Amino acid sequence: MGNELISVREPDTNTLGAMLRFKRPEGSRTERYFIKRFLMPLGMQADKRGNIIKAIGDNPSVLWSCHTDTVHNGGGADQKMRYENGIIKLADGSKSNCLGADDTAGVWLMREMILCNIPGLYVFHHGEEKGGIGSKFIASKTPAMLSNIKHAIALDRKGTDSVITFQWSGRCCSDDFAKELGKRLGQYKTDDTGSFTDTANYMKLIPECTNLSVGYRWE
Repeated sequence: MGNELISVREPDTNTLGAMLRFKRPEGSRTERYFIKRFLMPLGMQADKRGNIIKAIGDNPSVLWSCHTDTVHNGGGADQKMRYENGIIKLADGSKSNCLGADDTAGVWLMREMILCNIPGLYVFHHGEEKGGIGSKFIASKTPAMLSNIKHAIALDRKGTDSVITFQWSGRCCSDDFAKELGKRLGQYKTDDTGSFTDTANYMKLIPECTNLSVGYRWE
């Protein structure tokens, strides 16, 4: 990958809390402001379909994937939460239909990775909750950007220990790759019960595509 200097820093959990306040239906004003506030200051670029992209390193071979939209019924930046026994939850009496950890947790983790200068091609996808709008655009219209990518790793899975080997359209990565990745992460294991995230749209272009648990529950 080159001689990139990886930084060490304390995770910015205050920013995670701030990000979870944003209810971000696909294409909403809140989603656009969320991107402007939390992502664009990191030197990101937007493509023609609203994917937010940054490469770290010389011709990176790993794609890191998440998505900026949530399944909230309406937008806004006023979601109320409570913190209990190490878990962030919706506040009692909240009328919100979801917390939005799917996929705010993944967005926050990738933001932290960028701030630590971890090599890779970072893609914050547009419209995953509407069927993978942004990843379909990349796969069909700009596939050349993936020509050097060997591994596509989404951060968009419930739980704490899954390396997904099957998504909605079949096997997405080999057991050998999943086991090795799980071993490197520690206590992660292969999981064939995946549904859909954006890396599924890259299965014909990238040899190994997976999805990793990022710590949320009750999505």
